[in-house]
Amino acid sequence: MRESVIYQDILQEGIEKRNQEIAIKMINKGINLETIVDVTGLSIEQLQQLQAQQQNTQPE
Repeated sequence: MRESVIYQDILQEGIEKRNQEIAIKMINKGINLETIVDVTGLSIEQLQQLQAQQQNTQPE
């Protein structure tokens, strides 16, 4: 049985969100961005955005 387009979209969004969560943990552990790109498949630009978001949400 073929999954619907809506199901595929929801599944892809879930995978993207999980990859972002993994990337945030890796960023917080100090792993370099090139390694995170290789592991998660996210772009450098996406990682830089996540990194900026993390810096803005951390208490000083």
